[in-house]
Parts: sequence; structure tokens; C-alpha cells
Amino acid sequence: MDLGLTMLQRWWRQVYGPHLIFAVPLMAAAIAAGWWLERAWVALLAIWWMKPAYDRVVLHVLSRAVFGELPATRAVFGAAKQWLGTGLFAALLFRLWPDTARSFALAVRQLEGQSGKAGRERRAVLGRRVGGYATWLTLTCPRSRSSCSPARSA
Repeated sequence: MDLGLTMLQRWWRQVYGPHLIFAVPLMAAAIAAGWWLERAWVALLAIWWMKPAYDRVVLHVLSRAVFGELPATRAVFGAAKQWLGTGLFAALLFRLWPDTARSFALAVRQLEGQSGKAGRERRAVLGRRVGGYATWLTLTCPRSRSSCSPARSA
């Protein structure tokens, strides 16, 4: 968890640029739909529902950056087929209930390409040791960066 936060702090420009370019139009469309329907909850639900799509952009950039390949925004969207084609359809339609270790499981699917029985087995093996941490991080720090940031020594 600390490594992920440190990576995000180091490469925040390269992460948030593509993330915002991808997420803002989707969020704007959701808000427009909620406004048109005169139902604010529709917009909020749609923005929350699309969260698995937003996370794929972040994971794609960080997974490249950690190995020294810091992709430009154009390269991120040039590789969109790679990060959009990793079970996004299933995550949006079939797995509607949020997985509390979703951030952990996404790496197995997106980076390792594991799905089906092999993916379940891989997540189970990895989850025995660290899956609980991902669950607790999701439950205790759903949105707030400041409440879950590591303390800095003076």
C-alpha cells in the first residue's frame, strides 16, 4: 500500500493526465444524463458504476512506470485496447457488487492476464497473504488520501 502511494506521489502528472482525460467526459455524460432526467442520483450511480474503467488507466500507467517506461498520454490511449479489454465488460455488467479487494484483483486480471479458474486460483494464492490488506484499505480509505497517507517524520 505504501509503495502504491509513493508511486502515485512520484508519477502523479503522468497518472492523472490520462485518468482525467478518460474519466471527465464519462463523468460529464453521467451528470448530463442525471440533469436531463432530473435525477441527481442517476449521475452519482453512473459515476460510481464506471469506477472499474477509471482504475484501469491508473494501473496501466503505474505498471509501466515502475519498470522505467513512463508512457506519455498519447501512448496510454494508444494502448487502450490492452487496458480496456481486461474484463471491463464483466466488471461493469456481471460483477456489479463491489469487490472489497478489487484493486488487488485487478492487477491479476489486467497485468497477468489471468481469468477464469486460473485467475481465481492466482487471486486465492496471493490473497492468502495480502488480500486482507487490500480489503481493509478499501473499507477504511475509500476516498480520502489524507486520512490514509503514511505519516511523514519531521
